[in-house]
Amino acid sequence: EEAMVNLIIPRLPAICAEDDDGKSSAPFLMELHAYACIDRSPAVTRAAAEIAFISSEDATRVAAPVEFTSPECPCAAAFRERLAAFLPVWWIQQNAQYMELLHALGMMRYLSPAMILMCAMDLDQAAVALQTAPDNPTTALSVPELSDSLRLKSYELVEEFARAAEEVWPKKSTDPPKPEWEKPTLLALPAPRVEDNVKAMSSLLEASGLRILMARRHKTEASKRQDCAARTSRKLTLTEVGSQTADMELVPFRGVAFKGASQVLWSVAPLADHHVPR
Repeated sequence: EEAMVNLIIPRLPAICAEDDDGKSSAPFLMELHAYACIDRSPAVTRAAAEIAFISSEDATRVAAPVEFTSPECPCAAAFRERLAAFLPVWWIQQNAQYMELLHALGMMRYLSPAMILMCAMDLDQAAVALQTAPDNPTTALSVPELSDSLRLKSYELVEEFARAAEEVWPKKSTDPPKPEWEKPTLLALPAPRVEDNVKAMSSLLEASGLRILMARRHKTEASKRQDCAARTSRKLTLTEVGSQTADMELVPFRGVAFKGASQVLWSVAPLADHHVPR
């Protein structure tokens, strides 16, 4: 362990920087894997976690494992081009033991709130492009194909946003009820520094104001009348009605009708259309 901590780990940045395909780094990384993942050595794991030796997928930076996220995260896969600077180099991704090592050294399994905001900005810009796309483009993707791509990104990003909000936002304590004269305590799960938690919430709040949710909206009176008539018919379900008469678009969370509210506000607010796009 002492040799690994004092001799090998400090040299990892230089060893990996000169490696284009993972071959020259393999003996050192496999030895590090044995210490961190099999022997679970605290000293070796701690020392390796603090060293910036991992190159990004787009080769723009070298950082410590904790600054990367796993490409196995569905949202990271959907926004791969946008998050290339936060994914490990390709030859690490192709080796299961290397990926296990990076997770042991602190690589995130999900997106951070800052990464979620980056993806939200990317999706919001794509929404603008979709709105201004011609009806029959002669180049690039057609509008239906582009819509399908955005729908997948929207689904994965909203799921990731919900997971992050559940972790970051303050919650009421689940401890047994306290006396009435005591105020309920608030817990933040997990419990990072207050400054980090506030920064994370700020990123998520900003993301929620961008167009990341795929929804359906009535834009014309004719569409509303058609939907109203269809809703009184016993032949169609609510899902079928929305898919036939409302236009699909990306919207912020603000103003979207969910669950029972969609039956009341269907003519003035978009009907949520969030489900697995497969």
